[in-house]
Amino acid sequence: MKNHCLRLALFVIVGTTLLSVFSAKALAKDSYGFTWTIAATPSAVVVDSANNIYYAGYLASGSATQMNPNFNLGAGQISDLKTATTGAIFLTKMNPDLTYNTSYIIEADNPYVVSGQNISVTLTKIATDSANNVYLLGTFTGNVNFNPTGSLDFHSSKGQTWSFLTEITAGGLYGGTYLWGNGNITVRDLTIDKDNNLFLLGQAVNSSGGPITVNLNPVGGIDNKTVNAGDTMGFYTELVAGTPNAYGYSRTFKNTSSQYLEVDHIATSSAGKIFLYGVFADTMNFNGSGGTDNKTSDNSSDDLYLSEYDASGNYVLTYIIGGTGDESAESLAIDNNSNVYYSGGFNNTVNFDPTGGTDSQTATLPGQRFLSKLNSDGSYGWTLIWNSNTLDINKIAFDQNNLMYLVGISAGTINYDPIGATDNQTGFGGNDAFMTVINPDKTYDYTYVWGGTDDEKALDGSFDSLNNFYIAGSTQSLSVNFDPTGQTDFPVTFTGGENGYITQFSSTQLVVAPPTNNSNNAASGPGPQGFSCTNHVPVAPQIFQIWATQTTATIYFVPSADPQNSYTISYGLYSDAGMYNVTFSWSDKSGAIPYTINALSAGTPYYFKVRANNGCMPGEWSNTLALSTAYSVNGGSNAYAPSAVLSSNTAAGATGGSCSQYTVLPGDSFWSIAQKLLGAGTKYLQIWNANKTAFPSLNYSSIIRSGWTLSVGC
Repeated sequence: MKNHCLRLALFVIVGTTLLSVFSAKALAKDSYGFTWTIAATPSAVVVDSANNIYYAGYLASGSATQMNPNFNLGAGQISDLKTATTGAIFLTKMNPDLTYNTSYIIEADNPYVVSGQNISVTLTKIATDSANNVYLLGTFTGNVNFNPTGSLDFHSSKGQTWSFLTEITAGGLYGGTYLWGNGNITVRDLTIDKDNNLFLLGQAVNSSGGPITVNLNPVGGIDNKTVNAGDTMGFYTELVAGTPNAYGYSRTFKNTSSQYLEVDHIATSSAGKIFLYGVFADTMNFNGSGGTDNKTSDNSSDDLYLSEYDASGNYVLTYIIGGTGDESAESLAIDNNSNVYYSGGFNNTVNFDPTGGTDSQTATLPGQRFLSKLNSDGSYGWTLIWNSNTLDINKIAFDQNNLMYLVGISAGTINYDPIGATDNQTGFGGNDAFMTVINPDKTYDYTYVWGGTDDEKALDGSFDSLNNFYIAGSTQSLSVNFDPTGQTDFPVTFTGGENGYITQFSSTQLVVAPPTNNSNNAASGPGPQGFSCTNHVPVAPQIFQIWATQTTATIYFVPSADPQNSYTISYGLYSDAGMYNVTFSWSDKSGAIPYTINALSAGTPYYFKVRANNGCMPGEWSNTLALSTAYSVNGGSNAYAPSAVLSSNTAAGATGGSCSQYTVLPGDSFWSIAQKLLGAGTKYLQIWNANKTAFPSLNYSSIIRSGWTLSVGC
């Protein structure tokens, strides 16, 4: 009875039998269970074999936060207030009966921080093994106590940004922390096989002027690899199950300075096979640890690779997916029958069959979204295409019946059925959260969409042993109805800021009427539908430059030519740039728009894109531009869009300009000077390049000072 009352208080909709008989073709969907909310931002969720629920994310500094999401239910609920003084990551454990267990926080500790030193802790992923130990993967800068259970285990990153892996045992004890003590290394993904061996995927980037040595063994031994100047090395590392875990081996592959490499995701099959998924350009040897298997991307563009290793770590082969345009990687997963699924974005025409056959698809939108299947025997399965580039698949998960659940972020009106029929659903404004279910036979099942008038995220999902599905995300809206099934209307209200949620969809089935044959049908069955936004869709802005310090990035972009009242910048560690986003009001179209992103990790590659918003209507995404933040406090880096670089090489005479001297006035920028003297702000690089010798600081900055005399049109 206690659990029943708790579920009612959490607005659980349990197994309601609908008395109306629809037809033999009535659909069955997961019913809405409940939503926990918290004044923090969870980005990961996992359920262990005992059905304990763990969710984790970022806890901002400030006043005390109530970590028990059930506290407001009243009598019998314990209070657990946690305060992050510098910003922290948190891990919360909920019991199988949905009662609160405990929360941990890991943060940089102020008394041990040198004045002026950057301090931060970020979470990348959490995972649990079959013994119910929990692992937290992330990065940190500064001095951090990694033992959240009451004792001390301090480590310093020595002014760099290091990757870490922290273990919390099944009994709630601190199991230790593994460190990659080199700011050039970033560990980006984690998976655990059936024997509890850990596999970690990462890359080492050398931005220095000479070769460097990186140690891939985080356990305490040595496994040094050399990375030449300008190169990127991809790797995965095995940690063998034990107490503590032992170092097994690392497998590597790397580019040269003329190539491009991005490692994104790793997954293991029930047979122990290991798959790596990412992006590369030009020619690369994917068998870098033991032989040669050179692959070349189409037209030197960004193509996708899917590399396979056997259970012993021996290289098998690499599949290549790409065309003349750029592709981007989003998610990777393996189902219960060892079939492999991967999603992303594509441009132009791509042959999605990487096994030697042909399945050519042509994008009708830039960065159009896809999901592909590779069968367990290595043969090609199929590819699904969505007519959208505002749908990001952040998680692919499978229930015990092998139904596929896609979790992510979407914006605007989208046909969520990629298989041939129509399921158009209109968003609620800004970014929305969605869950799409596809049957094992590749038929479309249904999609739920939820959100408020601002931005929502759905970032991760995990099943328990009863086929209940838990989704972790966050919202910036002040009011959200988290039940997308249409069975309840209990909006949750917030006072402001970004808040987190964990939503459960129950395995108890909700029976609904089948969709009509009307091609304009808004949704396949009941559910809260968004309002109809009739505003014009703004065309995409254009990013032309990004300037980065150790912890910040300033994005400069040309505004959208259409009506708009705000912009959304999306950025992250992967090529889809979809991990984080920020929206800000802006209506001035007189020149380039600058916006600074803070709290980034040093020496880390980031990807950025931007869109305009016309009230309730989100616009098209811009180009995606990438760069790495600086390694040192005094460092800096610039990235330029190819179109901007081309404009810098245009002769001044061709634009009607002539060589002259210009004295910088207060408030001037390269953009405004180029617009005034050369007729277009996008020609600012001509001025920047012409003055780097006279002002050496321009080699690592775009800052100009009042009183400088610049050569223009020379």
